[in-house]
Amino acid sequence: MINIIKDPKTGRCFECDPDIYPRGKPIINDPGATKDLNTSKWICSSCQEESLNKIFLCTLGPNHPKCQAFITREDNDCKHWNNYVKRVNQTMGAGLKYHKNRYTGRTPLNLCPQVVGI
Repeated sequence: MINIIKDPKTGRCFECDPDIYPRGKPIINDPGATKDLNTSKWICSSCQEESLNKIFLCTLGPNHPKCQAFITREDNDCKHWNNYVKRVNQTMGAGLKYHKNRYTGRTPLNLCPQVVGI
């Protein structure tokens, strides 16, 4: 029997969204992933970035330009997703859920009607 050597950075991140990843997000080829010293669990780079952004938000405040940059980026991502969900739910009745901004807790929606077919 041959012993297969596993990559040391292969693990699962349990801090990611449990609705999307109920058994943890697999970490594959993520050079920024680190192991938490307190819990001995892997944390992916996106979760580390989110926790740093939340620390910046608490210390600098929501009106700081550095905080406004990642808040608006997250708002734009949520708007794109929520507009897609709105269209799919109206046409197909799929029952998809809206995303909230991870930093402010708001649910951004683009209320402008989109022009289709011009």
